Amino acid sequence: MFTKKKFLYACIVLLLSIGLIGLLSMIILSGMIIIKGKHNSEINDQTEEFEDLKSDQVSSGEKSEKKVLKTKTITVSRDGAGEWIEQYRKERVSLNYSDQTNWAYLPLDEDKEKCQTNVDVFFVAPTSVQGSMEDYGDFVINLDDEDDKYAFCGSIGIQKGIYDDKALFYSPFYRQMALVGYYESFDEDFRESLLELAYNDVRDAFKDYLSEYNNDRKIVLAGFSQGADMIKRLMMDEEFRSVWDDKLVAAYVIGWNITDSDRYSLSCNGIKMAGDEYETGVCISFCSEAEEITSTFVVPDTISTNGINPINWRTDDTVATAMDNPGSCLDLGFDGGIRREQSHVCGAYLDKDRGTLKVIGVSPQEYYPDLGCTIPGDYHVWDYRFFYRSLERNVQIRIANSIGMDRSGWDDFCEVTKCEAVR
Repeated sequence: MFTKKKFLYACIVLLLSIGLIGLLSMIILSGMIIIKGKHNSEINDQTEEFEDLKSDQVSSGEKSEKKVLKTKTITVSRDGAGEWIEQYRKERVSLNYSDQTNWAYLPLDEDKEKCQTNVDVFFVAPTSVQGSMEDYGDFVINLDDEDDKYAFCGSIGIQKGIYDDKALFYSPFYRQMALVGYYESFDEDFRESLLELAYNDVRDAFKDYLSEYNNDRKIVLAGFSQGADMIKRLMMDEEFRSVWDDKLVAAYVIGWNITDSDRYSLSCNGIKMAGDEYETGVCISFCSEAEEITSTFVVPDTISTNGINPINWRTDDTVATAMDNPGSCLDLGFDGGIRREQSHVCGAYLDKDRGTLKVIGVSPQEYYPDLGCTIPGDYHVWDYRFFYRSLERNVQIRIANSIGMDRSGWDDFCEVTKCEAVR
């Protein structure tokens, strides 16, 4: 029999249950708010770090509206690659380089006031993002993603210190191919299509640079890896032949190949390969590897390359010893800060057959970051780092020569830090 007493007990139990459920809900909701708050904080911290990195870059200002190419998640296959690339071409909107937010680096007014020369550097960034093989859209950097843009700017910052001491520094964002595009299994035609589209951005940026920023100043071209490939394409572009005749100080195509066919194409545009430390209007290139290496993704065994030794500045196989190497910057931050530097780390000589730079005095196991397209002994990542101080001085020497400075003043002009020990 359901008595009044039992009814009262039932009401109390019900009220306690409702209260417990409410308390649990509040705890869960609070946890979600805390988690969400933490996530937003991480994003904000990262954004602040990105903005700090760009302190000498472009102030964001009002960002123009961007059209973003949307891609569906699909299974990657060679059959579908051609169809996707055609659709990508149709939907792809040209970047507007008159919009300063499409530049990773532009000089500030204070940079222009401090600059001692009438020389600019136009630098093209190396491959900055890994990408994935899960979606065609992951083969191209997403410039609407702050993580990708942070990596992009950081990859420039690592090399920037070599070039910007005696010149104004310009570097555009461009829709580069992701690192997975260099994997051995990647379709070559698809890879070339992505690189051609990346070059379209670089070409547009350079044209805008000439019309909006150059102001009849001389130009150092520079890049690394995919960026060096873009610089090579830019130099071979017939539209800019007159620019090279009038303005080119030198082009640093570091970490990419210059075949005999490329060399001929460059010569048709009035550019020859550098033969010493001083020439101007020339192309400087080298690709680093261990002595036992016979093929890399940059210089496969089906080709040879043309290069110069960045220690002794010779184009034959004369050995430069580690004692001749003034300084290697082995650990560099995204802001260009040098975290570890050491003198006399390695020597090098040019391979007579492959044309590559054979690095001596270091271990492949010690200097091997696995990129998915590299092998032990492929020193691609170290091209700039091993020879940082030598390259820095060389840029300044060629700038001094291009502006007609007497050689007696070069040592004072080239204010390169001399590394005497590890720091």
